[in-house]
Amino acid sequence: MLWNVCLISALLALQPVSASAELLRDGETAVTLPLTLRDGRPMLAAEVAGRAGVVMVDTGTAYPLMLNRDALDLPQGREVARGHAASGQVIVVMTHPAPRAVLAGRTLALPETALSGDFGFTREGLGPDFLGFLGLPALEDMAFMLDQPRLALTLLRPGPDGALPLAGPAAATIAAEVAFHLTDDDLPGWSGRIGDRPVAIDIDTGDSGTLYATSDTLADLVAGGWLTGGAGNRVLAGLRFGGGAFPPFPVAVVEAGGAADMRADTSADLLRLGASFLGTHPSLWNMPAGRIIFLQPGAPVPPDR
Repeated sequence: MLWNVCLISALLALQPVSASAELLRDGETAVTLPLTLRDGRPMLAAEVAGRAGVVMVDTGTAYPLMLNRDALDLPQGREVARGHAASGQVIVVMTHPAPRAVLAGRTLALPETALSGDFGFTREGLGPDFLGFLGLPALEDMAFMLDQPRLALTLLRPGPDGALPLAGPAAATIAAEVAFHLTDDDLPGWSGRIGDRPVAIDIDTGDSGTLYATSDTLADLVAGGWLTGGAGNRVLAGLRFGGGAFPPFPVAVVEAGGAADMRADTSADLLRLGASFLGTHPSLWNMPAGRIIFLQPGAPVPPDR
């Protein structure tokens, strides 16, 4: 099932949160946490407000921890915003006294209040014990290796100069390396090409992988053989960025500016990388340095675990 659940509008109007989730404990420079996958998305085992389940590692969520009211018994909340999931559903955002939250055995240091949405529409793909999203602000002060093929998330504490506490990947294992900026949707973004066409690219671990394109662009990509398949079965070829060229992979397709386009800026073509790409390519995100390295499929992943 190809859909995504990242919030793109409701949270951006809220004040940023200064507190970090502090998944790395005092004195730790690195730790590897086990992942599971649901609908291709990376999940950490969690216990929130006494309920055991999973939390998605979702760089498309603009808050350290966004809770799922459908799965949790939370104190009475207050509505603070409304927005849409990137898959179109209306989300009513509420604030509550923050419950105790433990991810992969680590208690999170959260602000006094927590945000929630009713994500009942995710039950079919993510299960009734899907408790919420661990968002980009929880990870923005650290580096992390997202290794979905080996079901591992390694958190790293950069030094003052941005250096990582491990040797970098061997050059032969690197598929591409990019310097990113944060886009209008608060996602890491850069530029690349599909075939002979330039394209803006961003990345969201909570997305399946989506190509937003105008009808003219779609027609050109189909004519060039870069986009094949029918509705619900599209495959994108010819992707190049960061010094690398990539084999075909599945994408959902959304017409830019159409009713299903929930981006902050709907005027431009965009390729949003997600689960279908990250399920093949392990990635090392150095957030303070503004760089992401993508590894070749099957490449050894530092650090040695």
